[in-house]
Formats: sequence, C-alpha cells, structure tokens
Amino acid sequence: MTRTTGGRPIDERVDALEAARAAATDGAAHGTAATGDGLLELVAMVGRLRGPGGCPWDADQTHESLVQYLVEECWELIDAIESGSREEMIEELGDVLYQVLFHADLAAHTPGEDYDIDDVAGT
Repeated sequence: MTRTTGGRPIDERVDALEAARAAATDGAAHGTAATGDGLLELVAMVGRLRGPGGCPWDADQTHESLVQYLVEECWELIDAIESGSREEMIEELGDVLYQVLFHADLAAHTPGEDYDIDDVAGT
C-alpha cells in the first residue's frame, strides 16, 4: 500500500517540497520567500515513520494511546511560554505540531476516519 498524505503519495509530497524550495529560493532573491518547507518535510517524515518498514511503535499507536503524549507536550509548551524562553517555546511548539501531524496521519490511514492533515489545516 502506498502511503499518502493529503490524498497524494508521500513521494509526490516530497517532490512538491522540492518545488517549494526552488520557489522559495527564487522568491528570496526577489524578497518574497515562501515558507512551510519544514512542515512538508515533517509531514513526509511522519508518513515514513508510520508507513511500511517504519517504526513499529508508531505504527501500533491509536488516538487514545497518544493522549498522554499530547497532554504532556501541551503542558511543556505552557511551561515554556510561562518561562519566556524563545528556544524552549520553539522546541515545544514543534513537539505539539508533531502530535497534530501524527494524529492526522493516523486518521488518514484508519478506515472510517477519512481525514488528513489538509482537512485539519483547512478547517
């Protein structure tokens, strides 16, 4: 089974990432750099980790089994916000983002759930 995200095979998304990078490089030369390539890389990485030949632990997770990690990451983000540490906030925001992407990938590959990261982002 080909792993998909946003209804497209992950390989196509990686190709789109490369095209976005080229556009960003061109845009940077004109003062209009695009953003989001790191996000596409992370989406592709989640797909690889959860896909065939990926991480067995990731493949075995459910929304319910991940709740404790989502709660933990949210509390760590709150602590980082309250501490005022820019570096900690960036790290913890990334951890929360990873949780969102993980849940969306899980849903995209769970019969009956039928939504993915594009649905989440668009809503």
